[in-house]
Amino acid sequence: MKQETLKNNQDENVNDSTLDFNEITKDPIANFYEKLIFETDEYINNFFDNYLKETSEFSNKVNNFESIIEAKKNALYETKLEKKIKNKKITNFFIGISFVLIFGFFFIKTFKNNRKDIKEFKNYEKQQYDEMFNLNNQKENLIKTLFSFFDYDLAINLILKKLGFQIKDTFEDSLIKELSNKFLNSNDKDIVSIKSYLSLVYKNTPIYDLSFYKRNFRNVVTSKTESFPYSATETYTKSDGSVGFRVVTKYEQLTAYHNENTPFLDENNFLILKTNFINDLNFSTFGENKNYIEFENKDFSKKYKVSFLDKENKTNSEILQYFTIKAQEDYVNWHSKFKGDVPQIIKSGNMVIVPSDHSDIFSGLKNKINYLHQINIEDQIDTNINKLKDNIRYYLFNLIKRLTTGIISPVINREWYNNKNQYIIGNFKLEKEIKQNNLNYLLSLLNRNEYFGFLQNTPSRPSWLQIDSSIKSNNVNFIKLKNCSYRHEDLIDFVQVSGIHVGIKTIAVPFKRFYYIEENKNLIHIENTNNSKLIDFVISHKMNSSPYSFMENYQNEIKKYDYLKDSLIQNSCQMTKLWVNKNINFNNLEQLDLNYFKIVEKIYELCENNYSIHCNKMGISICVDNAEYNPTLLNDIIKVCKQLFDVFQ
Repeated sequence: MKQETLKNNQDENVNDSTLDFNEITKDPIANFYEKLIFETDEYINNFFDNYLKETSEFSNKVNNFESIIEAKKNALYETKLEKKIKNKKITNFFIGISFVLIFGFFFIKTFKNNRKDIKEFKNYEKQQYDEMFNLNNQKENLIKTLFSFFDYDLAINLILKKLGFQIKDTFEDSLIKELSNKFLNSNDKDIVSIKSYLSLVYKNTPIYDLSFYKRNFRNVVTSKTESFPYSATETYTKSDGSVGFRVVTKYEQLTAYHNENTPFLDENNFLILKTNFINDLNFSTFGENKNYIEFENKDFSKKYKVSFLDKENKTNSEILQYFTIKAQEDYVNWHSKFKGDVPQIIKSGNMVIVPSDHSDIFSGLKNKINYLHQINIEDQIDTNINKLKDNIRYYLFNLIKRLTTGIISPVINREWYNNKNQYIIGNFKLEKEIKQNNLNYLLSLLNRNEYFGFLQNTPSRPSWLQIDSSIKSNNVNFIKLKNCSYRHEDLIDFVQVSGIHVGIKTIAVPFKRFYYIEENKNLIHIENTNNSKLIDFVISHKMNSSPYSFMENYQNEIKKYDYLKDSLIQNSCQMTKLWVNKNINFNNLEQLDLNYFKIVEKIYELCENNYSIHCNKMGISICVDNAEYNPTLLNDIIKVCKQLFDVFQ
């Protein structure tokens, strides 16, 4: 194969990564995996150290409240001991009993004094508990506020940038078709929804951590077992030793089955690295083919069982370019390092694919609006911080492990990818990024009940959004959507079963039958063509309250700025329940003026109950949870939304 080698003129704009590409080729395990794992742990700790510094005002108050509550508990305990409340309760108990025996009246004075002390202590105790309850509520609200600044997406992106990766918002729509046709052997329509994805660049290689729903139909067998009586004659021995006969009732157990072709939406997760290395070389290491390729390194052959995916096998010379002697040795060492618990590899067309069994990790972190459900407000701050650290560490360590699996081969770790389908190594000149259509990314964010629900049906499977049509005018996309899913009905299949003794019987077998459902929706997306620094927020009538309301999160900071004390801000935030999904740098508050809050309030007033607004750096999305909309009203909303771009210019 012809390959082009260019002079290594590393552009200063690549990044400030400490990764040495040449050293990675020499030892990818030590100089890529181990180096990144070490640095990731360091950056995670640094991120949260800075996070705690930035939120120290809240954490200090939390610690102060905890100290006050603990002091009140101790004071209450000491007072109870000092006043001998427990002894006085016991004494009064026995005096009360002695009243029945008459002589107890001699202790009436002691009884009254004890009762007075007990009553005073109960009042004091109630007062202390009420104060502790109020203090605890304030502490819990502070903890919610403190952790509402946190965002997994922000943390992961910052750490990956520190590691030397570029983070992109772009997504190649062709990936879905390529995955379906070349690897999944299915119709690309069966990949119904992108649940989440991360787009990054190593050197110049586009990498996608892609989580999606794939529709599969599987046979589901339900059954029911019943017992049916029948008469039988049996012999028995009488008392005189003779044999007698009698009719008895016995039961025959029959089981009936129902087979139902049932839709499932299975979540899949693939790490995809783009490559121009021999696009028609397709193989996998799944080892399903017994006729796997024999390499010089016997351990490598046995551990990875590389086999061609094509019906017409390629020549061994091409596969040996990918798995060089050095690469075989490195892959064996990689396999040994994790005692065989390493991801598989698939080379399909212009993709190196590394599947993952941990799809829930990525989509779980990337697609949550409310992160507070993972926080236990009764735990210490450090305990909750460690939970967040562990979640990020778990995902990033898994990501680095899969990345290493994909780049161990020198044909991948030396490649400098380009969009001209030319395999090149050693070129460090960055290509100008080509902006891609980001509708798939947008739909992955908007596929939730806060924006699009089902008005006529109750879905029994995860839903997905499907683009029906799209028209673009003046940087505004008017998109017709279908919200799709499956509903089910609980039915009965009357199945006839033949028994040996009871003959043919009918058994009612319960089963679920699924029906495809869809409802028409509308999405209007105003593109952020001027790169305005928009704040991520959500406005939705479906949200009754928000732990991320602007005022709850930033009320203490807002007090620093006189112009933000205006009652308009208070009213605007309380009415709109402005949902801020990401950390806002406090310095940005100085850039906001009252017009921002006026615009937000105006948007809220214009939006009817089936309208929601989603804003992020890509632009502003107007979600209409209905098949039709009022064009005049929509134009008014668009005009007001566009004013936000000027505020954040």
